[in-house]
Amino acid sequence: PLTVIADQLGVPREELPTFRRWTEGFVAQLGGMDDLQRQVEAAQMIVEFPHNFAAKLEERRKDPQDDINTDNDHATVEDEKPLVVPECLSILQQLLVAGNETTESAIAEGMALLIRNPDQLALVLGDLSLVPNLVEEVLRLATPTANMWRVTTKDAELGGVKIAAGSMCLLRYAGANRDPKVFPDPDRMDIQRENLGDHIAFGAGIHFCVGAALARKEMQTAFHSLLSRFEGFRFQADAPAPVHPPNILLWGFDSLPIELTPRAS
Repeated sequence: PLTVIADQLGVPREELPTFRRWTEGFVAQLGGMDDLQRQVEAAQMIVEFPHNFAAKLEERRKDPQDDINTDNDHATVEDEKPLVVPECLSILQQLLVAGNETTESAIAEGMALLIRNPDQLALVLGDLSLVPNLVEEVLRLATPTANMWRVTTKDAELGGVKIAAGSMCLLRYAGANRDPKVFPDPDRMDIQRENLGDHIAFGAGIHFCVGAALARKEMQTAFHSLLSRFEGFRFQADAPAPVHPPNILLWGFDSLPIELTPRAS
């Protein structure tokens, strides 16, 4: 996912390590759970991003290329002013994080779910046409963007709690995706659910993720490649158990050491 979004943004491959550092900085900032030293480190990484991409936008203005940087810089809508540099940078920042961190996390979470649910692993190993189903169930159970901030536009009441207009709320996608009224036995992994597509891992309505199709395709490709080449999956025996670093917004492992057994030829 990192390589794909970097290519789309017109970032040279040799800059991928820097691209990764920026992602980590933004993730730390969004998480809101780090100590002061880590917050300062994240801020330093984040400051590098606008300087670098502002220069890239200037380059694309003079020499257009087939990438999102160029599209942003030259985007026009009837009766609207062109995007200014801060607006372009805001869009690029969102694509940077959402375009790789979330999909990477979902792929890793999916592998962990398969190892912990050998019956589901056996199902998909026996029928790779179930990979799209697997992707949807992983998105439901391991929603990589666990929630998003929203502002109420009018007075409301939810579950007996009054919410005044203008209140900042945290809309919990991950909670909705385990609603027993929608998904019976919601904590159970079942890649044969009849309503697999009813999750809201990508949001809904006007807030639906613009990268949903790309994320699904990347996940399908990753799982199909792994499951077609390997048949044994297990957590690395001498590695510590994977953990989820504290993060208000995003949900993903710090690492996931696993061992693979190639399929018999």
